[in-house]
Amino acid sequence: LANALDLKSCAILEDHGYSLCLHWHNVPLSARDELHATVRALSDKYSGIVFKLLPSSYEMLPDIDWSKGRALELLDQTCYADEKPFYFFAGDTESDSPAFEWVNQQGGISVRVGPQDHLGAQYRLDDPATLHSVLRYTLQKRH
Repeated sequence: LANALDLKSCAILEDHGYSLCLHWHNVPLSARDELHATVRALSDKYSGIVFKLLPSSYEMLPDIDWSKGRALELLDQTCYADEKPFYFFAGDTESDSPAFEWVNQQGGISVRVGPQDHLGAQYRLDDPATLHSVLRYTLQKRH
């Protein structure tokens, strides 16, 4: 995919292990139509990959029944059979909604980071810097 995409256009391709994320928010407006057309062509070519359009990126995942909520569930079953931890999940896109829902069902805390609606999270913060401040404050209070 990296070879097929014009990464010189300021697009950023991140390898998330089991998925890829193509950030296009830095791509000049004049080059975005071409980038979106390239992604549509790749989507047609690779039917086993889901190309999910997000507000400033594409998430590329295997076409299987999977979500961040399902991943948390599997981690919970695999890692914490005896004693359940307290869950805290912060996310910034629509693809985080299943994780928010799962954490809420476990009695944890879910936080939407960004200027839009909560997407199912219990709380919302404006930006990553605010999340960082809240976490730093919380950790200082624990010690």
